[in-house]
Order: sequence, then structure tokens, then C-alpha cells
Amino acid sequence: MPVSIQQKVSTSSFEFPPDWEDDERMAFLFSAFKANREVDLNDWDSKMNFWMPLVVQSCRQRGFVCMNLQELNEGFRRKGNVPMGLSTVIQSMIRSGKVQKESDFAANVDSGWLSWGVGLLLVRPLKWTLSALLGSGRVPLEESFVVIELVKEKAAALMAAYRSSPLAGRSLLSFQELRSFSSHICPDETTLCLALLQLQREKHVTVSLHEDEKLVKFSQAGQGRVSPVSEVDLGIYQLQRSKKLLEERVEALGQEVEKCKEQAKTLLKEGKKSQALRCLRGKKHVEGKADRLYVQLETVRGILDRIASSQTDRLVMQAYQAGVAALRISLKGITVEKAENLVDQIQELCDTQHEVNQTLAGGALDSTGEAEELEEELKSLLEDSAPDTSLTLPEIPRLPVSTKNTAVLDDAFFHSLPSVPDTNITDEELERELGRLSLISISCLFPASWHFSFSPAVFPRFMLPSFRQLLVLGSVVVLAGLFYLLLVTGKGHHIWLQNKHYHRHLSRVTDVEATDTSNPNLNYGVVVDCGSSGSRVFVYTWPRHNGNPHDLLDIRQMRDQNRKPVVMKIKPGISEYATTPGRASDYMYPLLSFAAEHIPKAKHQESPLYILCTAGMRVLPESQQEALLEDLRTDIPVNFNFLFSDSHVEVISGKQEGVYAWIGINFVLGRFNHVDDDDDAVVEVQVPGGDHQETLVRRRTAGVLDMGGVSTQIAYEVPKTEEVAKNLLAEFNLGCDAHRTEHVYRVYVSTFLGFGGNAARQRYEENLISSIRLQNKLLDQHRGETPDSPVLDPCLPSDLQDEVGPLGQKLHLRGTGDFEQCRLQLQPFLNRTNETSTSLNGVYQAPVDFRNSQFYGFSEFYYCTEDVLRMGGDYNSTKYANAAKDYCATQWKILRERFDRGLYASHADLHRLKYQCFKSAWVYEVFHSGFSFPLGYENLKTALLVYEKEVQWTLGAILYRTRFLPLRDIQQESLKGSHSHWHRGFMFMNNHYLFLACFMVVLLSIMLYLLRLRRIHRRAALNRGPSVQWLEEGLGSQDLPVTL
Repeated sequence: MPVSIQQKVSTSSFEFPPDWEDDERMAFLFSAFKANREVDLNDWDSKMNFWMPLVVQSCRQRGFVCMNLQELNEGFRRKGNVPMGLSTVIQSMIRSGKVQKESDFAANVDSGWLSWGVGLLLVRPLKWTLSALLGSGRVPLEESFVVIELVKEKAAALMAAYRSSPLAGRSLLSFQELRSFSSHICPDETTLCLALLQLQREKHVTVSLHEDEKLVKFSQAGQGRVSPVSEVDLGIYQLQRSKKLLEERVEALGQEVEKCKEQAKTLLKEGKKSQALRCLRGKKHVEGKADRLYVQLETVRGILDRIASSQTDRLVMQAYQAGVAALRISLKGITVEKAENLVDQIQELCDTQHEVNQTLAGGALDSTGEAEELEEELKSLLEDSAPDTSLTLPEIPRLPVSTKNTAVLDDAFFHSLPSVPDTNITDEELERELGRLSLISISCLFPASWHFSFSPAVFPRFMLPSFRQLLVLGSVVVLAGLFYLLLVTGKGHHIWLQNKHYHRHLSRVTDVEATDTSNPNLNYGVVVDCGSSGSRVFVYTWPRHNGNPHDLLDIRQMRDQNRKPVVMKIKPGISEYATTPGRASDYMYPLLSFAAEHIPKAKHQESPLYILCTAGMRVLPESQQEALLEDLRTDIPVNFNFLFSDSHVEVISGKQEGVYAWIGINFVLGRFNHVDDDDDAVVEVQVPGGDHQETLVRRRTAGVLDMGGVSTQIAYEVPKTEEVAKNLLAEFNLGCDAHRTEHVYRVYVSTFLGFGGNAARQRYEENLISSIRLQNKLLDQHRGETPDSPVLDPCLPSDLQDEVGPLGQKLHLRGTGDFEQCRLQLQPFLNRTNETSTSLNGVYQAPVDFRNSQFYGFSEFYYCTEDVLRMGGDYNSTKYANAAKDYCATQWKILRERFDRGLYASHADLHRLKYQCFKSAWVYEVFHSGFSFPLGYENLKTALLVYEKEVQWTLGAILYRTRFLPLRDIQQESLKGSHSHWHRGFMFMNNHYLFLACFMVVLLSIMLYLLRLRRIHRRAALNRGPSVQWLEEGLGSQDLPVTL
């Protein structure tokens, strides 16, 4: 029941009129109106003057612009009584133009002048006349009316808030952005839509639909009306949205870097160094990714800045043109005489100003002189008050300095000095000797004990080191070379990793390019999916394997010259030919011909062909299945030259189909590329088929949830060995080498028929029909047999009327839109048991590590979250449940009006709107109650595409069935033998060790040369005389006094 206005009095500022407490007065106002106004003018006008402002004020107080009679009755209920004349009040407000039906208000937005004139001059008077002559019918209780005064206020407030907000600089806004921005003005979506319709009517707003997204454009300040949305506006909007997404991604990566850093610190404290290093490697990778995204962000920002500058320049030019025009207008009445008089007046004013300046300048000079005197006086005061800091030096000694404790030179020292030459020394000889004996001083700001000086006679000692010195010098150089080698090698490894990541991301871009059929190194494969309603052929292509046994084939879907996937579908399914199996090959001929046209003819013989049949063929008897397959095995090799054998055509089980889908999804996500430096989460896996103690740490794979119309399927990797329900586990090796375990997987797959969205609704309706009929029979009732006594269904939107059951026995339903009650009624249809390790239908479910897992939800998981609720992507149970509650509780007519205005996804139809409430509850219950995922689980992503492309299970099928093809390329690599490895090693030597080898050779040459110089110097020293040897060697007498 709506909350009454009286209940809001305590929490709001709304006040009722003073007459509200007067029982006698209110009894009069609560009574019904007279038949018409002419009967009693005072009675009629008194009631109208009371109720009309009160109705408007109550709507304004609630913050809404719409109201209906039922809400007003409940809001103005007084002492159990409701006003009897509100219906008449609403009719009068409609005639006076104060309120309008919501449907009429929305329909008249885009009306032109002609339709406006017809409505004003003909339609409105005609309606008033007919209502006056025939009498007005009662206003429906739930008919919604728009208060024109309030919607105009909301529109004006919205426009003012937009122009004063930071969003005013953007030409286009998405509807979701506008809704978040205007939540304080428009409390709900309906109010916002009506305010936009009013602005659209005033030509201040235009709304357009672009790629299933509603965009709003406001008129800018100074513009009379808004301009249509142009391609430039859309381009700028895309750039702004890209900027926002990049900023959010960069911020998220920054948080992830901090998280990795904190994890590394925690692991180091716990002594887990290897795990800490893994966290740091992940941090480096995230930082690199953040840097690349930041470069892209700066590019987008630069483009937006240039666009903003160009718009500013345009505004400046417009202002300049307006100024020029205004100047021309102002100069129209100016003559030569007026110009001369104006110049004379200006000259007189300039002379006066000059005199004033001179007078002021004189005063300024005087004041300047006084300031200088004051400064001089202050300076003298400072000098007088400054302390005496002069130093008192000691007196110069007059007596001789004592030589006590000084060593005396003895005669032995003088005899050891060289003899003085008897002959005169020439100037040239003296200069030469002084030049030879001149001291070379090397000094620096070190302690005094470190100062040294030496002559050229001493210098050769430094050029002639000992063997020990040479050994130390060589060791230092070798260590420096090794450090350089490690630096270069590490840098090369980092560049290799960067290149690998670059090529990985580049492959996602080139995956949408047209396939180059002229490339002889490309291989091709064909897979035909024979489904229940039709068959499709898929053509795949892949380059030669790189020869690394750790890597899988790089298989991609072939694209034609228009960059479209090479896919063809025909109807009906092949199971329709069960009674005429001889026509199976004719049925398949168009598909295979289509594939043969796209694959180069020279490649046909080596291109494998797989024909895999699914649900449609499974329901046939085995004899009919075999007859159809045998016809294909016989006729296809006659008409086509593909690589085809008897085992290439078969009926696969639901388990195989689920495994193939799981393989395809994880391959596209890159989860089979086990690279150590990636930032993706890892998981510890017990290798299937091996010792239970043997574990392998590799990248975490993603689980798959798929809900169709008939069935629901779940598939995910089970890291630990499971001994229970082996029939639900698939263990396989995707690698080409059976002895390697890095691509061995253990996957849990289970398919539940009857648990799809449409099948669940059918089971729900059948149960509802049987239970209601049984109750009617036992209690002699007629519930649901007529539209007047419908059965209330909480799983349908509010007030939706529906009919279910066979023709002639229809059961009439009316939705109540109770999401929580719908969930409770759907729980028995999950067929859960009391066992904790079971899921839907009591089937065993392998344990899921909810703390270290990720799932992708496809089909109904995506449609339920995105088509109507617009919440596709990362799943949040609380937000999803709240959105579903709001949708279910919304009246059906409002949902229908939103659908007609294009507020939902383009592929959402009325069937989706009708059963969205049911399917939202069903998906919620299957995920949380059926598969037991906790409410706080945050690693579910609902998606329609993976990396902008649809992934079919056929991709996983060809990956698995061609897994041994790389052996051929690996064997060719091995035939090259050691030559290839020697060549790669030699290239590595050229790239990393060549510099070190050359450096060692040069070092060895220098060392040999120094040794040779040492021997030459010693030989020359023996031939010198003893007279100058002590000077050349720098040796003095130990008795020399040392005086500083």
C-alpha cells in the first residue's frame, strides 16, 4: 500500500492546510461534488480551490511529477475516510491543462505546429464539449497523470544543474550517466524520462539511439535550440567514453600493483620467497600493462584537448565577428568633425594627466630621500649594537725557535749525497734535468695522510704492477663483464616477454582480418555442427606449428574478404532425414561446397573434415543414426577431396559437447598458454592419471555456465583427484606429446535437461495449472477461469494479464511482481536433495574452490542480466537482486511504454519483457541454490562474446581432434638436429658474448705489454749509476726529519 502523506509529515516539511484539523470543514471538503458547477458555484469553487493546490503540493513534496487517483486517495485518507471528489478534481485539472495523461504527454513530444494547432483549436475543445454534454466518466484508479507545472520545474532544474556541472563541456551524455548525475533532482527513472520529454518539447534536448545505447544531447548556453546529434558528436562521445574506461582500467591496475606489492611483503615475512618473486613478476607485468594503457589514455586526452581548443577558437572567432559587426554599427554616425573634436579633447586630457604625474613624481622623490636617510640611520644603529667579533692574534716571537727534539743530520748523510759536478752546467742541461726531476703532484680533498706526489721516475711503478695486482685487476674486469652479460641477457629476456605479450594481443586484432589464402604456410580444417534445428559449417585456419611441444596450434576462424567469419547454416536438422538416410549426403553437399570454395584447392587434401552430430541425432534410434552416418562416410569422399575418415563423422554425447565448449572458451581466453610472468591467477593441479602426490602449478582456467531454452550446462576444471562420479569427469590431454602433463586436464561436465529458461517456465505453468484446478475442484471455486478472478502470479510483472494452458482450458493469471516470493516458489523445481555435494536434480557436483575460480555465464545468464536490467559483465548478487526486484514491481504498462520508447536492448522483445521477472529469479536460484555458489561470489562474468567474437564448441572440437598434428612440425625441427641448435647458439654468442670475448682479448694484450715494459725497465735500472738511483726510486734516508 502506498505511504500516505500523513505518514510522511513526521519526516518531511509538508504541512496540511489549517482547515485539515477542522472536522466540520473537512467533512464538507471530503464530500462529493455537485453534478455540475452551475448547480452551486461556491460549493464547486471552494472545493476546487482547496484540492487543486493540495494535489500539486503533495506531488512536489514527494519529488515526483506523476500521480494517480489511488495514490491520492491513500495519501489524503483522514480518519479512515477518503475524499469523494478527487476524480472530479483530476478531470478539471485535465481540462485546464494542469495535468495530462502520461501516455498523451509522451505522444505529443514530437508533434509539429500543425498537430499542435489541431490539438489546441479542435481536439481539446471537442473533448471538453463532449465531456460537458455526455458527462465525464470516472477516472481509473491506476491511470497515471503528469503534473505539467512540476515536470516543467524538474526540466528547468535539470537544465540548470547540467549547465553548472562539469558535464556541461560534453556534447553527449549516456542515459545512465544522466540518471546518476540527476538522482537528487529526479528520484526515479520515470521522473527523469518525463523531464527529458519536457526539455525535448522545448527543443533544449534531443535523444537518439546509437548502438543500443540511449544518448542525450543538451543545448549549450546561448543557443536557442539544440542541434541534432551529428557524427562529430558521436565520435567525441566515443573518445570520452574510451577516456573514462581507460582511466578506470589504469586506476584498477594501480590498485592491483599495490595489492601485488602488499602480497609480496606478506609472503616475504612468511619466508615464501619464490611466491613473493612470482607476485613481483606479476606486479611488473601489471605495471607494463598500465603504462601502455596510460599512453593510450594520454593520446585520447590529447585528441580531446585539441577538439576543445578548436571549439574555443570557433567561439572566439564568432565573438570577434560579432564585435566587428557591433563596431560597424557604432561607427555609422561618426563624421570627420566629431573625430577632430574628440582628438582635441583627448589631447587636453593627456596634458592634464602629465601635470598630475609630475606633481606626484616630485612628492615621491622627497619621500624616497627620507626613506634613504632612515635606512642609513638604521644601519648605524645596527653597527653600534653589533658585538665585537675581532680576533686577538698572538704576538710574534722575538727569540729563536727551540729545535729541541729535532733530529740532527750526521756526516753519513752528507757523504751519501751525490758529488757536485766540477764543470759548469749549461742552461739546456739544467732545464732538461729539472724537467726530468720536476715533481708531479696529484691532490684532492682527502685527509692529509692521503696526499701524495711522485716524479716521472716513480710513475713507471704504477705502469708496472706486480703479478698479484694484475690478477686482481683481471678479476675485477671479468666480474664487470659477467655483470654486463647478465644485464644484457636479462634485458633481452624482458624484451622477449614484452614481444610475446605484444604478439598475443596483436593476434586478437589480426583475428578479425581477412584470411590470406595465398599464404602457403596456412592450414585449414572444417567442422560441421549437425544440430536439432539445422546444421552449420565452420572453416578454421592455423599457421605452421612453431615446433615447441609446450604450445598448442594457433587455430582461428577463417574470415572472407569482407572480414566476416566463413560460416553457413541450413535448415532443417539432419535428423529429419532419418527415414530417408540415402539423402544425407545430398543434404550435406551445400555446406561442404561452401567450405571447398573458401579453402584453396591445393589445400583440400590435407584439410581435415569433421561432421559431429548433437542433440537432434541423439534422440534417434541407433539403427537410424548409423544409416545416416554410413551414407555420409560413403558419398563424401567421392565428391570432396578433404582429409576424411570413418571416425571423422559421429554422434557426440552431451558430455563431449560440454568439454568442447569448455576447451573453446579457455583457448580464446588464453588460459592454455602457461607463461610464468603473466598476472593471471594460478592453480595447483593434481595431474590426472599420475601419482596423487604429483602436482603442477599452471594458469587457472575458467568455468562455463550455459543456460539455453531447454537445458542448463556447467563445466569446470577439477584441480584435485576425484574418485566419485567418474562418468561426470572428462580427463584428456590437449598436448601433442602424451608423456607431457602440462596440458592434461580433468573437467567436470553436467547437462540438465528441463532446466533451461523456457522449459522451467513450462514446468512451472503446468504445476500451477494442476494445483489450481485441484483446488477449484475441492473447494468448488472458479479461480483463474475468467479474467475477473485471475490467479495471482508473483513471477510476472505487476498487473500483467496472461493466459496459460491448452485451448479451451485457459487459466488467467495476473502478475504481482514479487521477486522474493517467486524465488521461494521456484526452489522446489530445482529438485535438490539434502546431500551437500549435489546440485540440480540431485546430481553429484565436484567441489569448486570459490576463492580461486572464475566462471563465464552465457546465453540466459547474459540475456537476463543485460537485455533489460543492463547489468551484463561482472556479476554482483546484491545489485542483481535489487534490480530484479525493481523490475518485477514495476507496472506492466510502464514497462511496455519503456519498451516502445526503445529503452531496452535492441534484441529484447515482448516475450523477454513478459518473462524477465521469472527468468531473473530462475537464474538466481539455479546459480546460488542449484550450483551452491555463495551470494558474495564475485568471479562470475556474464557475456555474449569473448574478445568481441562468438565462441562455438566446434573450436574446441577441432583443437582436441587436431592435437597430434604439431608432431609433424616438431619432427621436422628435430631433423635439423644439432646444426639448428649450434646455429642458434652461435647467434646467441654474437648477440651477447662477442663483446665480452673481444674485451678479454684486449685485456690480455694490455697485460702482456705491461709485463714486457716491466722487464725492460728493470734491465735499464741495472745499467744506471748509483748517484741518481735513490732519486729515481724516490727513496730517502730514514734519518731525515719529518717536519710539517
